[in-house]
Amino acid sequence: MQSLSRRPDGSTVLTVSGRVDADGASRLARLLHPATMPTTHLVLDMSGVTVLGAEGLAVLVDTSARLREHGGRLTIAIGDRLGAVLRAVEDARLERTLPLFDTVEHALAAPATREPATQ
Repeated sequence: MQSLSRRPDGSTVLTVSGRVDADGASRLARLLHPATMPTTHLVLDMSGVTVLGAEGLAVLVDTSARLREHGGRLTIAIGDRLGAVLRAVEDARLERTLPLFDTVEHALAAPATREPATQ
């Protein structure tokens, strides 16, 4: 479901794939727990996610809020513009809350002061 890489600039890339429904969301929440995920910039590579349910969206929103509270940020690489993550975020009208990017490279390069929006 995941692979993790920490970068010299303080950012962390977590690759998530498969279903992020009730079961997947609880696993993702454990991975993103503050004690295990100390980072200033978390990039979630969700390009391999096939289902993103309401539970998964809630984990993303909570993680984003927690990181912002501590001066950090969350960006999300979605890969396919027709994929499950983009559909779920748009259906929930969370485009302004969860910053989406086509690639991990774009998500890593996003300025910290940028308003969240689909890129």
